[in-house]
Amino acid sequence: MLDNSSEKKAQPKKLDKIKEQTVSNKLSKFFFLNWENVLFKNDYYIINPSSQQKKLFIPLTVKSPQSLECYNYMIKYIERKLPKIRCQINGNTLTVIDTVNLDNAFLMIVEYTKQQDYLKQNVIDKSKKINKISFNTCLEKSKYLTDNEIKKYKSKYLNTLISLQNKNYKIIPIIETLTYKNMVYIEDAFIFTICVKQNPIIRIIIENINPNRATIVFNIIRNNYFENVKKVFAFLNSDVINKRQELHNKSVDLSDIGTYYIVNHNDDSIHKWTFKLIKGML
Repeated sequence: MLDNSSEKKAQPKKLDKIKEQTVSNKLSKFFFLNWENVLFKNDYYIINPSSQQKKLFIPLTVKSPQSLECYNYMIKYIERKLPKIRCQINGNTLTVIDTVNLDNAFLMIVEYTKQQDYLKQNVIDKSKKINKISFNTCLEKSKYLTDNEIKKYKSKYLNTLISLQNKNYKIIPIIETLTYKNMVYIEDAFIFTICVKQNPIIRIIIENINPNRATIVFNIIRNNYFENVKKVFAFLNSDVINKRQELHNKSVDLSDIGTYYIVNHNDDSIHKWTFKLIKGML
């Protein structure tokens, strides 16, 4: 009997709490904003509803002198590293109520970008002519490229590849052209070469200085090294739409170069990433 009476006494408190939430939800709705809903522009950003949220609120434009369009490169990084932002919806109007976390997030992004030169890369309207760099020019630059010039990007992936690079080959600085529907992104990247003396297969690694870009690995025949590296370079600078996505989907036929695979950048340790990179070589 004592146990039953104590249960009955506990219930009203629980019901009251639920009732309060119900009343509160009639007045407004709360949810946590995903950073993928944010579209950064210079001096402002837009919070867009996802396809499931279109009936909840209309897009919100927020003026912000800290906002830069190039931050869109970093959405995956931001999602992993920064907290979600608490928002409130009244009617179909969205309000960011967690302004402290939002301000802190911008501070973290700004601090991070100070270390990342890739944000200075060009974003070009597709209708404009793009002056592409030649493969021979990149080869010439490789003769004078130093490890310190690569280390300035403070990338654990680039630094690891420097240590794995076969000293009989040069690290080749290249420009990767990423072509989308209306825009073309021009980003710096490097071609690294990893090989084992007795193995006829050479592993060509393409590492972009943008940490949101996955590592691309080609397995090529040693005897056709320069010919195949030139083909890899040509593909990376081609006008193929969404070429990285096409690689992910295995929709590109590059059998004349060799086999290829993708090693994603994620929260795994650098040791796991390295293992995936060189697995099967030794």
